Amino acid sequence: MEEDSILGIKPTIIYGSTTISIIDNGTDRLRMEGFYLTGGLSLGTTLESPTFIKCRFVTILNNSSVNLVKNARFNHCKITSELYLMGNSSAFCSNCIITNPFILTSGSDTPFTEINNSVVLLTGNNSKQLGSPSGVQNSYLNNCIIYVASTYGDYYSFPASTSLYNNVSNQPNAFKNCLNTTNQIAEMDSLFLNFTTEVDNSDYTLTDEAKSTYLGTDGTE
Repeated sequence: MEEDSILGIKPTIIYGSTTISIIDNGTDRLRMEGFYLTGGLSLGTTLESPTFIKCRFVTILNNSSVNLVKNARFNHCKITSELYLMGNSSAFCSNCIITNPFILTSGSDTPFTEINNSVVLLTGNNSKQLGSPSGVQNSYLNNCIIYVASTYGDYYSFPASTSLYNNVSNQPNAFKNCLNTTNQIAEMDSLFLNFTTEVDNSDYTLTDEAKSTYLGTDGTE
């Protein structure tokens, strides 16, 4: 994150990994705006309705069915490595850049993520599902540009449990299990002026062609 050129506001930098623990279970107990984290963010307790605005994270880790994040809101945030939700956690992301959302259902555990008007980067990883469409389960993606690395042939498609509307991806099989026809396929170079999976090195500015071709459900970019 850079200094706000209009207001002259600089981000607050937190070095290393961070664990958040809230001692009570009330809602809306945490709001973070303008934070730049150089390491991972994990949960020491369950968080109810936290809000994150214009923050930069490496990883957000809820790999437990005990310490959950419920109804988390991410607006204008960057996640450079991984968003990992388990248990019955839930998150709502808007106008974000999200690398490797990893949303796994297991038994009675049904985490849920809604991602709107965002860039989603599935860059591949050492495991078969992390970093692939098949690892984004029980989710809703709308008006997103989705990059899928050419890594795992059997894991290129989003599962049927995930709803997808009006998205664009470079992977021809990404929407194979999707019942609607609102999603499209395009190369990343035709969408962005300077595409890279290095989140901190691009502002993901759309090309003029993309601005006029791929419109949201409200008819705007």
